[in-house]
Amino acid sequence: MRTKSPLLVLGLLVVACLCPGPLAAQDVVPPAQFILVVPAVSFEPAQPRIDRPRVITTVGFIDGGIPTTDAPAVDFKEPPGDEPARFWARGEYLLWRVTAAPVAVPLVSSNSLPNIGALNEPGTTILFGAGSGQDTNFGTCSGARVTLGGWLDKDYECTWEFSGFVLERRSFNFNAASAGGQTPGVSIPFNATEPFNPPFNPAGETALSAGGAPSNAAVHLTSQLWNLELNEMVYLSSSKQFYCAAVLGFRHLNLTENLTLVHTTFDTGNNGTIAVTDGFGTRNQFYGAQVGTRFGMSLGRWNIDAAALFAVGPMYQHVYISGATTVTNGAFGFVDGSTPGGVFAEPSNIGSSSRNILALTSDLNLKVGFAVTPRFQPYCAYNALYVSSVARPGNQIDRNVNPTQNAFFVPPGTLTGTASPLPMIRGSDFWAHGLQIGMEFRF
Repeated sequence: MRTKSPLLVLGLLVVACLCPGPLAAQDVVPPAQFILVVPAVSFEPAQPRIDRPRVITTVGFIDGGIPTTDAPAVDFKEPPGDEPARFWARGEYLLWRVTAAPVAVPLVSSNSLPNIGALNEPGTTILFGAGSGQDTNFGTCSGARVTLGGWLDKDYECTWEFSGFVLERRSFNFNAASAGGQTPGVSIPFNATEPFNPPFNPAGETALSAGGAPSNAAVHLTSQLWNLELNEMVYLSSSKQFYCAAVLGFRHLNLTENLTLVHTTFDTGNNGTIAVTDGFGTRNQFYGAQVGTRFGMSLGRWNIDAAALFAVGPMYQHVYISGATTVTNGAFGFVDGSTPGGVFAEPSNIGSSSRNILALTSDLNLKVGFAVTPRFQPYCAYNALYVSSVARPGNQIDRNVNPTQNAFFVPPGTLTGTASPLPMIRGSDFWAHGLQIGMEFRF
């Protein structure tokens, strides 16, 4: 039997002295294979990050680049590093209607000989004007609107926006003709405040009539509206799906309208005419401070925006009145030429007059858009615009006429009695509303 090595025996004695008792199997630790030395570093707890919602110009994309919905829209995200859109532009096609042109008095009547078409005569029919039931609607008006806007600050809290629209000049025409003889004639009825050419024409209801000669009565109406706005918007609340903004700005509105009435009598013997013309024109210019609110929400790529704006300020109303009687080819023995004065436009009111009044406008808008890309969005909208008071030409006609001042019908045109009609300005409210189709670009 071989004796153990003295070194081995010595090692066993050392282990026995260091260990108070036998080691359990679970106390045996395998030898370490690697030693990792980690340098000491200071440690501070991370501060919580506060993400403030970024405001939006129109619902659909925040700052023009991030979809305002958690729905998948991978194809619509802008490349990393792109700057958010700071400006936008919109172009719209308008298809609107405006309030029908009011006419405060009967303008054209008809009756058979020996009657002349005065309103107090049996058988008189009102063909145009008050009491006729004639529709004076201008129909649908095409137009265009352009809008430019942008952010005022780097925090995306305030924006500015300039917008303007114009509607096409629309017209309305009425025409009535008589062949003369025993056929019903067309006349211009009015109330004479003084007798003229006595004893044939006493004061009271009468009419400009062609007798048995062929005649024609025509009415031509026109209307055009345009508008400018400059607004600042301050965002009160915004998130990925909703925003609400206060609006403060300025509005200028311009409505221009005209009414022309022409009664023509034909002298078939020498191909001459006598044309009696009355013209009434109005221009309304509004300048007002504007306040309101805008809000909207996002439903995926669909966006809904609404706005309510109100403006108060002066309305400058200007009325132009003109009238003339013109003879051609020596009709009915009269000398060719033109004499001031028609029927409702006489020397006493021919010219211009104006006034300033306080007016109110309200503008309601509802828009639905679809975000094709973060920077391009087509949309449809409905817009309703109301104005509390405008001067319209058909309301400026006074049918109480003193014919003695008309040099053509009552030579030499020396006024007898009280001058009438006198200049006046009458206001009425006005509506314009309709659909619009537009596109928005952001850059």
